[in-house]
Amino acid sequence: MKTNKLKLAIKGVFLLLFTIITFFIGNKYPELERLATIIIIVIVPILNYLLFKNIYGILILLLLCLKLGSYFLPLKDDLSQFLFTSKYIRLMVTLYAIFKVLNLVYFFTSSLYKELSINRNNKDYYFIIQSVFQKIYPDNTKYANLIAQEFSVIAYGIFLWRKPIYDDKFFSYTRTSSSLIVYLMLFLVAIIETLCLHLVLFHFQFYTFSFILLFLNIYTALSLIAHLKAMKMRPIIWSNDKLLIKNGLFANATLDVSNIDSIEVTDKIIDNVRQDKKIKMALLRKIEMHNIKISLKEDIDVHLFYGLKKVVNEVYFYVDDKILFLDEVQIRKNAWQNSLISN
Repeated sequence: MKTNKLKLAIKGVFLLLFTIITFFIGNKYPELERLATIIIIVIVPILNYLLFKNIYGILILLLLCLKLGSYFLPLKDDLSQFLFTSKYIRLMVTLYAIFKVLNLVYFFTSSLYKELSINRNNKDYYFIIQSVFQKIYPDNTKYANLIAQEFSVIAYGIFLWRKPIYDDKFFSYTRTSSSLIVYLMLFLVAIIETLCLHLVLFHFQFYTFSFILLFLNIYTALSLIAHLKAMKMRPIIWSNDKLLIKNGLFANATLDVSNIDSIEVTDKIIDNVRQDKKIKMALLRKIEMHNIKISLKEDIDVHLFYGLKKVVNEVYFYVDDKILFLDEVQIRKNAWQNSLISN
């Protein structure tokens, strides 16, 4: 997981530095402005596609370059002046980007409808959304999970409100924890920060930065709402001999009952949770509570947001009714052991 994140960061820094250097050369040496323009409009998007394999990233980057070119280049060359100042060029790219997004939304909704009709018993919409995008992009699981995460934020943040009724044995983890209060406080802070900074930037006429900051804060607030709602709508579930531990849109872990070595009630602070094979099923690890620790016989993969994974052999999480949960674990383990004896 760390290696993949490092590679992604290196690619992003390389592309950013390459673009900045090209802008600098075009600004410093007007005779090279046409060359710099061709690199920014053609080479930079091609590099972006080769590095990230994402058509939507190309369109966003192209729109950003078109906007920045009018500020940082002298625009003495006819080609540069036409490309970076023409409203028609910017409008064409914007309309094409909107078309691609609408096309993706249409294809996704039709695929989602088919998936829902096939999996009528599956009440976990996050897994259904992820399954749809993995079918749309079968050769690029990371990209599929990334897009699925964004659509899940929109789905849980805006559209999904009714709590599903599960047939399996399930346990909630938000009723008695402090998570609700923590996320509501963060939500209020995000709103106050957005309003204050937006007014200050608007007062000093930094309109572009003001709207960018406004968009980022709205997205952050929507993500918090989606995660909070998903925590209520995605409980911890026992399905046959498997324990499905979830934490909103942040993490998912599947444990076989045969793989459980020990279970204990604990709220002690976890040491070296990032370095060791341990995970706390909480977005805000240092603030949110936990009261259950499960040690495993063999390592498992825990799926985190944006397609990230972590190999663990200890899982820490919170359940509202820990006594009932422990009893259910013992019942499942006994049933599994009896099945082995009978066979």
